[in-house]
Amino acid sequence: MRKMRIFACLTVAVAVIYLGFVFYLRWRNNQALVQRLKAPVAARDRAFAEAYGGGIKILSFYAVPSTILRGETGLLCFGVANAESVRIEPPPAEGVWPSVSRCVAIMPETDTVYSLIAQDNKGNKKTANLTVTVRQEKGSGLD
Repeated sequence: MRKMRIFACLTVAVAVIYLGFVFYLRWRNNQALVQRLKAPVAARDRAFAEAYGGGIKILSFYAVPSTILRGETGLLCFGVANAESVRIEPPPAEGVWPSVSRCVAIMPETDTVYSLIAQDNKGNKKTANLTVTVRQEKGSGLD
């Protein structure tokens, strides 16, 4: 009977050691997989930080089309990096917020100069301007 207990204890000990080893290997393989999956994201984030890091950048600011007929709607598109807030003057009907790529609808009645003002959390500002030309009637040289 005593030999049976020793044998049972040894069997349980071997099983526990084996299961512990299996769980450790699975954990280690999962950690390696997580690292492999994070590597491309980290590389992309590093590339983005190198390209757009170091202060506010206005990536784009343009109108589509740049010349419109009175009463028609156009788009004012912008993109900023590292900005805490943005505003457009005169303000469009839609709200604006920091974005790498965003467009808002505009309907100016006359030729209008739009200003994009981007600001970071330290108070630094960058500004870009563009003019949207408004034509009175068709056939007057639309872009």
